[in-house]
Amino acid sequence: MLRVSITILILALFTVISCSKYSSNTDCVPSSDCYPFPWDSGYVYVDVSYPGSGPGIPVILYEGYAEDEVIIWADTVFTDELIFWVPTRTRYAVEAYYNYGGQTIVALDGKKLNEESYDDCGETCYEESSIRLDVKKL
Repeated sequence: MLRVSITILILALFTVISCSKYSSNTDCVPSSDCYPFPWDSGYVYVDVSYPGSGPGIPVILYEGYAEDEVIIWADTVFTDELIFWVPTRTRYAVEAYYNYGGQTIVALDGKKLNEESYDDCGETCYEESSIRLDVKKL
């Protein structure tokens, strides 16, 4: 009987040690939602000040800096938000033109759309990349 009790106690001790969340510093529990391949594209969100009625807002989306004048999209918009699916590892700029009191006001913003990644138990995982460009009228 004593031998059975000691065996059960030893098994219980091993179970507690081996079932802890991390039994040592080298143990890792990888995430099941790790996407191991880099995304080649991501989202560019553009916030615009459209009052809801009246004339639209002319908007231009550039690849690179606006000064480089590499236009990838231009139109007059009738909404507060635009969404573009574009290649990552590239800088984007956007201009919006507002008419106010007989003057044209230009709003400009730009950022680089980088890859988003993180380490998960030694494996590089990638997330969808996105940036938000704000060309709202102040």
